[in-house]
Amino acid sequence: MALSGYTIEQIEDAIIETLAHDPTLASYVRTFDRLPWDRADELEKLVLQYPALLVAYMGQTDDSGMSDALFQTGIFAVWCCARNLRSPSSASRSIQGEAGAYDLLDDVASCLHHSGLGLDATMLICRSVRVEPLAASPRMVIFSREFEVEWLRPET
Repeated sequence: MALSGYTIEQIEDAIIETLAHDPTLASYVRTFDRLPWDRADELEKLVLQYPALLVAYMGQTDDSGMSDALFQTGIFAVWCCARNLRSPSSASRSIQGEAGAYDLLDDVASCLHHSGLGLDATMLICRSVRVEPLAASPRMVIFSREFEVEWLRPET
């Protein structure tokens, strides 16, 4: 019996689609996109509409065990970008009804943790594993929420 699975691109697309179609996030997030690694240092110039969620593939480990199937465990980061012209600390917290980075972190976890990402959940597990602060400037703050995703690689 042949097993079929998912590519990294399919997982990344599924994460973005799941985030973009979540009613809570869709009500206030303005940008859902992939992280352009070649220009990550220019992020403040690239993101024009905040709040923003950027998805990045961070690498993986593989395990074939005793079978021909290749099970993959990858890390995908969701960068939660918030902006507030008052201060970076204001961008982290909700102020006057404006969502902050902490709101993004909570809502992203609620959306993705133990989600099937709209894919065949018998071949996929998604769980939140870590949050890290990445950047704070006078105009924006960025946190990363990392998800461990386990899936089966497609046959070649």
